Amino acid sequence: MKKSCFAFLVVVSSLANSAFAQSWIYQTNEPTLGYGSGSGLAVSADGNKPIAAVYYYANPFSYTGQERPIFHSTNSGMIWSSGDSLSPYYGWALVSSSADGSRLAVAAIDGSVSISTNSGTSWTETISPLGQTWDSIVTSPDGQTLVLAGENTAVYISTNSGISWKISQPNVPSNFWPSTIATALNGGKIFAANFLDSIYFTTNYGMSWDAATAPASLCWSLACSADGKKLVVGAYYSPIYISTNSGTTWTATDTPTANWISVSSSVDGKNLAAIQEDDGRIYTSTNSGMNWVTNDAPSTNWIRIVSSADGSRLFAVNENGQIYSKFFVPSPVLNLVSTSNHLLLSWTVPSTNFVLQKNSNLASTNWSVVTNAPVLNLTNLQNEVGIFPTNGSVFYRLSTP
Repeated sequence: MKKSCFAFLVVVSSLANSAFAQSWIYQTNEPTLGYGSGSGLAVSADGNKPIAAVYYYANPFSYTGQERPIFHSTNSGMIWSSGDSLSPYYGWALVSSSADGSRLAVAAIDGSVSISTNSGTSWTETISPLGQTWDSIVTSPDGQTLVLAGENTAVYISTNSGISWKISQPNVPSNFWPSTIATALNGGKIFAANFLDSIYFTTNYGMSWDAATAPASLCWSLACSADGKKLVVGAYYSPIYISTNSGTTWTATDTPTANWISVSSSVDGKNLAAIQEDDGRIYTSTNSGMNWVTNDAPSTNWIRIVSSADGSRLFAVNENGQIYSKFFVPSPVLNLVSTSNHLLLSWTVPSTNFVLQKNSNLASTNWSVVTNAPVLNLTNLQNEVGIFPTNGSVFYRLSTP
């Protein structure tokens, strides 16, 4: 009998009665971030571990000697906690996270940079105060590669989790780099949008760079898909622009002309989110930017938005340091790839708990959990499970426990 194996997607969604919501929720248990805390926000791939950095407290012009720990959550912001007494004491401007939320990096308003390898429990300073204003910091999914840039500086890169840094040369000018650095998850691709000039990209982790045409002048924000093919750019008083060929050509979307200061993207480039200063609204797209809708977010001065790998968990922070979140019901899709001696089932890291199940008969309710533990592929943020064909048909599905 011919061996065969079929992958059949059935998402059993008990999420309709769960904590998932279709409206923006104010994180009432959030830390007190204080005024101007916007860029200090990041989240793990599964959306369960948001990280928030304290910028200013009540007096935005006096920060010397005041403790500013990094706050983190392990349950999507329901409860927040801070690190131990080793937490830094600077006014933090930026924070970034590895895929699992264990490796963090923060940049301070005095130009210092610190890293954590234990989800923010303790910190080590790796760049001493430079009097430099940092504007962008990103971390690769494995936490090994970090990219840092600021106002009138070159791009700095670390390939050892932030222990040491080097200026990325050649061909990258010192200029103004707002929140416009994005890393693809494979091939060493890094994109950096220059506020005054163009978009620069590297395919070898910053050893060399090339310039590409920017879709508009004064680019404020940039995000990309895992493969680096789909880009989304927010610019100064322009519509949002998208590219499906790594920035070779650009298309203006149907978004209004506005000052788009922060954008986010799922790893497949389908689920996008963006915020702008003009009307205080948040815009989302579920088809790679072809169409956009406004959300029921409160009208406020949003300054940062981040998303989970699947784009179903969003976190946004405003000028006053208030964090809001929005959860969509995720619908992970099973992918099936044939290798030399087995089949590989994979799905994007979901923003809620799903388990892989199998059944030999779709008419039966006798589904069993696949005991093979999924392995996270950091090049595409896919959970992967290897399976071997057997005589007959086997059906697979993702289900909530």
